Amino acid sequence: KIGTERVFHPITLALKDPFPCVRIAAVSSLSRIGGEWAIDTLLTALRDPYWQGRKSNKYVYNALIKIGGVRVEEELLNALYNPSTNRFVRRTIISLFAKIGTKKSNDILISLIENSSGWLKVMAINKSYQIVEQANNHDYISRIIDHLIIALGDAQSQVRISVISQMRFIVVRPQYVDYLEPLISPLVIAAGDKNKHVSRAAITTLSDIYGASFFDVYIETLTNSVPSVAKQGIEITGKILYFQIIRKLPIVNLTNDQINLAITRLKIASTNSELLVSQTAKEILTQLQI
Repeated sequence: KIGTERVFHPITLALKDPFPCVRIAAVSSLSRIGGEWAIDTLLTALRDPYWQGRKSNKYVYNALIKIGGVRVEEELLNALYNPSTNRFVRRTIISLFAKIGTKKSNDILISLIENSSGWLKVMAINKSYQIVEQANNHDYISRIIDHLIIALGDAQSQVRISVISQMRFIVVRPQYVDYLEPLISPLVIAAGDKNKHVSRAAITTLSDIYGASFFDVYIETLTNSVPSVAKQGIEITGKILYFQIIRKLPIVNLTNDQINLAITRLKIASTNSELLVSQTAKEILTQLQI
């Protein structure tokens, strides 16, 4: 409230106080004072041993966000891409960019989804739902969805799982119904993923959209005349049955009639003249111990 240089020196000293509550109070004061001096002081504090703890860092970064401005965003971006910045701090910065919610901060997150890899990519993807919530136009939301669809083809399974979790956020909310259609095909493909965790996540999401009735669509593909279509249907049907029969995890809540019909169709497919189809069906029946 005084807002003059008379308070600067005491606050600077308070940032090094042996009591954490005093240091946190000093950081809070700086966030309210604002201005270049406050930003400089907070950035200096981040390099001080007193503020190397994880929780302490978070207080300082939150204070910087409250001050806001172009310089703060640039400083956060520099820290994010600095190789010496530890994982926790990077995670905090990504969360803060999502919290800022400006077009620039959201563009940074989208760029991370598109261009980064590994855990950094996963962190950015996990904030997609916040970008969607903050977006106020159709084109921007469509852009985010396009990047998620591309990321669903990532070689790392954890990336694919994270993408599906964000897709699920979109598809289960009525306000995003207009964006549902482009997500269905990628989710169907992901349901046949060789990684069981990815497959399960996709199947669960499809079940959230259609309920158990979507399983009937796959049952019909088991006897499709196009071998590649039948093979994909067999693989996905097999995964769903495996979760329900072997793992006792009814992620789709199939009825007994659906299960029996699927098994019957799998047995028929196992006699198909197309080796691609019959061999796949036999492998699935073996996994199901039938």
